[in-house]
Amino acid sequence: ASLTSSGYTTTRSATQTVASPAATTLVLGASLTDPFVFAIDASAVRTRFEALIPFNNDYTRLYTAGFFQQSGNTRRDFVITSTAATTPISTGNRGVNAELKAPIFTNAQGFDSLWESRNSMAANYVVSSTGWTATGGVSAPLADGVVTRSWSRFGPVPP
Repeated sequence: ASLTSSGYTTTRSATQTVASPAATTLVLGASLTDPFVFAIDASAVRTRFEALIPFNNDYTRLYTAGFFQQSGNTRRDFVITSTAATTPISTGNRGVNAELKAPIFTNAQGFDSLWESRNSMAANYVVSSTGWTATGGVSAPLADGVVTRSWSRFGPVPP
């Protein structure tokens, strides 16, 4: 299922792995509230991004946040993928959310500051969360009856 409104596209999907095809009914995961996506730690030149993805039991295994900027032939992309075991879950006035924040790479050996997102450029984002009905793994196991549900949202980072 996909819905586009006011420049944002939200998608939900459900997939089932079966050993012997048969008629089945799949149910989409919950429809989530909008994520909180924003720029943080902005300097005169660079910025980092953060996404707070609404937490829901249908999507508790894998989280992704990607941020994209382009000006002419120059493109800057940053993607974070995190498992349930390593994703911080925050609570507060914005509810319960999976928190994905761009790390600070400034002092990392070999890092070139030209790769950083720019404060002066518009940015788009995609966030997603995925869950499955089997245990373990960093992706859904290919086992009979396993249902995988995914939710994602794409659009511009609010100014």
